[in-house]
Amino acid sequence: LGSGQRVTVFTDNLNMVSMFNSLVVLPPYNWLLMTAVEAILASHVDFRVFYILGVENVVADHLS
Repeated sequence: LGSGQRVTVFTDNLNMVSMFNSLVVLPPYNWLLMTAVEAILASHVDFRVFYILGVENVVADHLS
């Protein structure tokens, strides 16, 4: 991915949505958030996470 490109994640995991929208996690997960944010910043992509109900997330259903 190059600078200026967008990565969008649609998930039914509210914890993941909250983690990336607030940048607040419990201490045991701090390393995970920091690693993800460092990778996102280094790649210069527009990263967004959105909540979608599990029954409406048909792509994830087909992948699993």
